[in-house]
Amino acid sequence: PPPVRHPHEPAAMPLPPVSVACPPERSTDSHEGSAPQCRYPCTFLQAAEGSLDELPSLPEGALPLQRKLSKAIYGNVYLADLADPGGSPDLAAVKRMPREVVLRTGCCVESASNELHAAHALMRLGVPHVVEIIGTAQDNHFFYLVMEFCQRGELFAWLSHEGRVHNEALLRTIFWQVLTAVRELHHEGIVHRDISLENILICSDGTLRLCDFGQALLVHAPG
Repeated sequence: PPPVRHPHEPAAMPLPPVSVACPPERSTDSHEGSAPQCRYPCTFLQAAEGSLDELPSLPEGALPLQRKLSKAIYGNVYLADLADPGGSPDLAAVKRMPREVVLRTGCCVESASNELHAAHALMRLGVPHVVEIIGTAQDNHFFYLVMEFCQRGELFAWLSHEGRVHNEALLRTIFWQVLTAVRELHHEGIVHRDISLENILICSDGTLRLCDFGQALLVHAPG
């Protein structure tokens, strides 16, 4: 059976134009003592109200990592079981990034720190067809990004296995879900900037999730 469900007939979804040509920067309010105001477009790191040092701290080995799922640019993604001892499995995907790598790339437009700050924002927004963010944390050696586990893996791997897809209804379903995610992200002022088949995941029920927000920018305040 195809790994993607067929929802109702998709409606046309015009997408707003997005420009990221202007360099991200911050300006200072003229009132004495005012906090710097973000000038759009900017990274999530530049718009952040706090630092990564404020993320919850974990004892080393607190996250029960099982097997490696994939290699990421700034670390590796692991399968983890977050269930209490003796409880039913509660699987999640955990991106583990070395602290020195995250802190070294902090000023780059594409960076692990930008992805961690973006994850914090996405966790509050709950955008449809975007991978669910369960939480972010740190210990003495790593930063952690905990996400829902999409059991069927990358859309790229599935399409590579299937070859050319002639099922028009299936293709419409794929595009509808991806465009739904993009439309809602744009509504919240977020541009992904790295949409690819490798960054679209398939859940066990066949629905799709857009992931990897390391290059994402804010073009206006959410809402």
